[in-house]
Amino acid sequence: MFEDMKPADTEQLLALEAEFRDLAIKESDIVTQLNDVLAEKQRVRRLIAATKNPYVWIYSLPDELLVSIVETAQNLQWTDPASALIEVTASHVSQRFRCVILGASSLWSSIELRWGIRSDEDRFAVYLLRSRNSTLSVRLKYDTYPGESECAYEDVRNELGVVAAHILKIRRLVLQCGAAGLALQDAVKPLHDLHAPYLEHLEIYSNPFDMVDEWDDPRVSIFKQGAPRLRTLRLRAVVPSSTNPWLPLLTNIEMGGMWLDTGIHLLPRVFAASPNLVDYISMPALRSLTALRLNPATLDRLVTDCVLAHIRAPVLESLQFSGVHGEHISYFFNNIPHSQFPALKSLTFAASSGRRCTECDLPEHIPPKSFDSFSALTCLTIINMCHMDKLVGDLLQTSKNADGSTVHNLPALQTLTLRYKDVDNFGIDSWPKLPRNPYLGVWLSEEYGTDPMGVLRQGLAARCETHPIQLLRLPRSRFFTEYGWSPDIAPLTAFRAFLR
Repeated sequence: MFEDMKPADTEQLLALEAEFRDLAIKESDIVTQLNDVLAEKQRVRRLIAATKNPYVWIYSLPDELLVSIVETAQNLQWTDPASALIEVTASHVSQRFRCVILGASSLWSSIELRWGIRSDEDRFAVYLLRSRNSTLSVRLKYDTYPGESECAYEDVRNELGVVAAHILKIRRLVLQCGAAGLALQDAVKPLHDLHAPYLEHLEIYSNPFDMVDEWDDPRVSIFKQGAPRLRTLRLRAVVPSSTNPWLPLLTNIEMGGMWLDTGIHLLPRVFAASPNLVDYISMPALRSLTALRLNPATLDRLVTDCVLAHIRAPVLESLQFSGVHGEHISYFFNNIPHSQFPALKSLTFAASSGRRCTECDLPEHIPPKSFDSFSALTCLTIINMCHMDKLVGDLLQTSKNADGSTVHNLPALQTLTLRYKDVDNFGIDSWPKLPRNPYLGVWLSEEYGTDPMGVLRQGLAARCETHPIQLLRLPRSRFFTEYGWSPDIAPLTAFRAFLR
């Protein structure tokens, strides 16, 4: 290739290559200088930081700060297993650390005892000694061991006895007894007749299947001599007996993991015995609750016994029930406090089947003040309900204030669905089937003089000017068709009729 180049071109190429080498040398020199500048910059930065924030040897820190560091690490031990028993580790760092850590009784006020760890009983004795006048938080973690060894089971019994013997030192007790081989009643037996003067917080966790398989009565009676400071109770698959003397003092209860029938049967008694509760059943994120096909006894306890009144769901928007009767609806409206479901927008009540109810009592009257708790309700559905006329009359009634102004129940209601096809309260069983006309849809007959839908018509007419129903859904009948509206309910903007 070079043989074909002219002498002038060869000289130019050699000159360019020489220039390139010179530039590469300069580049290397500049990069070296830049690295030197960056290194010097880092050195100066470190000097500035050292001047502003001088290093302090941990041994020179005051005792209070050392204790605070260990306390912070203790707070992490529930999420970081590597930090467990940090107080024990810190007490072996140096002689000064040991003096400081052993002298801080608050660092020895929380302990976890586990099934199968034979040294735990000795460790509990150490914590009792080092905590001195501080009360203890004790977690008995007996839900992670198979319990196959009788010796291990006896160790647990002995350990429970030791903890019970020092109940005067305990302010917080957590008992987790969900492992196979350790029945709940056996676990709490040492605590039955005790007096716990400093106990403030109690948690008991069991296996939900124990409530049926291992023992018949899920109620637990403990601290029968009293626990005057107990305020918070957390239970899983456990229900306290309503005879426990400390129930009236509770302000917070959390219960879960129980069979529905068992819980609903026992909860009203617990709530009745605990008048100072500030938190009942808290469901802060619940947006929809559906209770379908419950047996009658469970439904009665859920609605009639006011278990629902103890559920606090601030963002709940939808409630649906099936298998209800008219009396359940009146109980619901009369017994739900305003603070329980402030965001409720949709409410559905449905009968269990198409069979007519012949034994249901007449629902209680729902006074206007009961609807103050449902000011946000926009959609109401009632399907095949007994005593439909009585309920509709209460739901759509109007009343007068002291100043003479008119008050409407459920002022935000926009959609009303009433399906009464299979009930007789509106006399629908005696209504003749309607002859069809392809042009008019149905023909109205003058055969009956009494309008069984009169209550509904009156309620709609009273609301038409200020709080009209925007969407009404009804079964098609000769008393209520698309072509049979009275002038006084003309403002209704939408109508849908179900085929009979």
